[in-house]
Amino acid sequence: MDNEKNDNYSALDDAKTKPIHYRITLLSVAGTFLDGYDISIIGVALILITVLGPFKYAATPMGKGLMAASTTIGMLFGAIIIGYITDLKGRKLMYQWDLLIFIIFTVLVTLAFNFWSLFVFRFILGLALGGDYAIGATIISEFTPKKSRGKFLASDGLSWWVGAAFAFLTGYILLPFGTQAWRYMFAIGIIPAVIIFVLRKDIPESARWLANNGEINKAENVEQLIAGKSDNLRINKEKTSFKTLFNRKYRKNSLYFGITWFFYDAAFYGIGLFTPTILVILGLSHSQSILGSALFSAVAIIGGVLCIITIDKWGRKPVTILGFTSNLNHESH
Repeated sequence: MDNEKNDNYSALDDAKTKPIHYRITLLSVAGTFLDGYDISIIGVALILITVLGPFKYAATPMGKGLMAASTTIGMLFGAIIIGYITDLKGRKLMYQWDLLIFIIFTVLVTLAFNFWSLFVFRFILGLALGGDYAIGATIISEFTPKKSRGKFLASDGLSWWVGAAFAFLTGYILLPFGTQAWRYMFAIGIIPAVIIFVLRKDIPESARWLANNGEINKAENVEQLIAGKSDNLRINKEKTSFKTLFNRKYRKNSLYFGITWFFYDAAFYGIGLFTPTILVILGLSHSQSILGSALFSAVAIIGGVLCIITIDKWGRKPVTILGFTSNLNHESH
């Protein structure tokens, strides 16, 4: 078999949507669910830990900002580092083991003894979440059929808001348990993480990664498993790098999505991480602020469902523009 470039994965791209596609997608977006839960639950926890002696630094503006951003800082480095390892060693390796990092350091978060221990544990936890962001969407796009790929990828965003809503409801239920309730809130996140860790063991390696790394027979076996047939695959000798994102073919898309998502995340996380705190400042009780935050997440879930319904019918571009335009109008008010 000659070593020519192969762009044809028609067995995967043109496959009928099957239960295995839903299973792979569900286990992939489950990582985003955990992110939504963890990012949101710190907003609830901040209401409680700021009154505790060992964590009193969290009551200062700098401390509050550092603690809220601890996981997102870790995610920045995790997406880069673990994403790079994923390209070298395969999707399945870190797809499985980044969750183990999440589980271990979530346990440590529940045992944190002062501000800085909590910050460090959440930072390392963020490395795992950032890596899972990179891997999860990649797994979905490399396994799912073209005709339904949009809705599968859109479910990744929806799962974040489901995780956020679950976090706020959990926080509301556990709030009466006192100032140490924040430890129980984080501990709850361990349960779905363990379940996902176990279930991900049976997900195969990406056929595209296998083929691009010379393992043609394994790649064709994965295609056969997913699609019921396989292509006559060939090794792709073309090497890509980060610079590829900015060549003539991809530059416009890379800049557009990079810039728009940067400003979206800056505004979203800048407000979203502190939603319960902001609502308390506006005069709501702790329980009311948590329920109010859950309501915001519920509205976002509705938007996520609408995106899933429309994205494969209207196209990626119109739905994306509509989403960013709506967000721009919201921010302007």
